[in-house]
Amino acid sequence: MSKANKVSIGAFNLYIGFAMLGVILAHTIGLFHDYSISIIVRAIFEIITYIGIFGFAIISGYKLKLPGNLKKYISKVCRDYLELYYIFGFITVITFGVIHFWCFRYLKATLKEMLLMAIGYLFAIYPAISIGNYTIYSCEPLYFFVALIMAEVITVFILTSFEKYREIIVGITVLIGSILMYLLPGTPFALSHGMLLTGCIYVGYVLREKAFYENGIDLKTSIIIIGISVCVYLLKYIPHTGCFEYFFNTIAGSLAGIVLIKYCIMYSSAKNRIFPKIKEIGKLSFFVLGAHAIEYYAVPWYLLVDRMNGIPAELGMLIIYIIRLLIIFIIVRISEYLYKKSLLKK
Repeated sequence: MSKANKVSIGAFNLYIGFAMLGVILAHTIGLFHDYSISIIVRAIFEIITYIGIFGFAIISGYKLKLPGNLKKYISKVCRDYLELYYIFGFITVITFGVIHFWCFRYLKATLKEMLLMAIGYLFAIYPAISIGNYTIYSCEPLYFFVALIMAEVITVFILTSFEKYREIIVGITVLIGSILMYLLPGTPFALSHGMLLTGCIYVGYVLREKAFYENGIDLKTSIIIIGISVCVYLLKYIPHTGCFEYFFNTIAGSLAGIVLIKYCIMYSSAKNRIFPKIKEIGKLSFFVLGAHAIEYYAVPWYLLVDRMNGIPAELGMLIIYIIRLLIIFIIVRISEYLYKKSLLKK
């Protein structure tokens, strides 16, 4: 393999940046009722939902390096990444409480909602679950970060412990994760979703072994892969296949993600004014995700949506999307500054 063709880790930032913008857009679309938006917007929502997150996991797998000591690896991953997760979770709960009380002036209800949200973040619940008259909040969108950690740990364990049968065990893990997502939603620490993403992490790891992204991919092959992806995705609409829905989503999203990542790598070095900014978003993806988590719950977006009854839903989405991006930009800059400052003190 020539050095000229070698793919650097930074080459993935364009895809990650686009995916982050897509996730924020999908969550903005989700604020509006299905009947108020066009079929094109709903299609965009589904495409982003089933492709974006799986591409993240594929890239994580591509970056994956097997550790020499499994216990030390797990300890380091949990210490380094979960610490940041809980910091953003704490900020989200506090910010939510302040804004919620400011809007409704009801302390008892505010404290109750803060407690339910804190429990959701503490145990990394996804999706939200109801227990009696109480609903424990999902830690969305940061759940994905926890699921990715779980998936990486599970994949490393499989690769280091079951080298001979790793493909079979990964496949079984993904299948069990799909069934758990269907039967037991809200498993702690995003376990079921992490089991699903194990397949994507493994795909990324194999792609690096095969030097897939160092080689070219022709248009015909890309179209065939995307076509297979769409066909697999549509399998979930077959009656009585509910427990396999997430299994089909994972396969379809992985296939589509493989191709889209490849094309993002191809154009990552293109000279224009937009791509460098998108790559910067990809580089700061965790801070962007954390900032999105804060505004996702802290800002009562549904109140703003209710005030937009007189305008087209698509225009309302655009307005909220722009406001969200501005808020996220401010939070990211503050978080980045504080993070760098904390590193200097260590």
